[in-house]
Amino acid sequence: MKDRIMIMSREEITRFKLSGGDAVISFYDAGTEPVTIGNCGAEICYVELDDIDSDEPGFDYDGFFPEAGAVAEFIICAITAGKRIICQCEYGMSRSAGCAAAILEYYQGSGITVFADDRYCPNKAVFRKLLDAQKAAHRV
Repeated sequence: MKDRIMIMSREEITRFKLSGGDAVISFYDAGTEPVTIGNCGAEICYVELDDIDSDEPGFDYDGFFPEAGAVAEFIICAITAGKRIICQCEYGMSRSAGCAAAILEYYQGSGITVFADDRYCPNKAVFRKLLDAQKAAHRV
């Protein structure tokens, strides 16, 4: 499965050849425009979410990332359909890495591989919220 989960930046995804076999989870900051991907046949889940993490002062875990349940459902549908999942955020290092780590942790118990990769600094709050949401979605 690891080869079916990818992490990309805004710049990388605009150059990448997407197809109908892809599902994209695209994180973007409030007040900015989401990345323009175009008519490529890929399924896209846009998530407006500022890149804040659980170790920042005043962080509200309960109010953070309320779309996690919907993103978990999107992931389940993509996995069931055999799609490649591309996790994308501005620099391809934090929110997208936390998302990819949560998917890998839930399905393979290997999310630590993203945390151990020096190219990434996974957002721990995204990781935890999405991991919890995937567990809750599969209980239903």
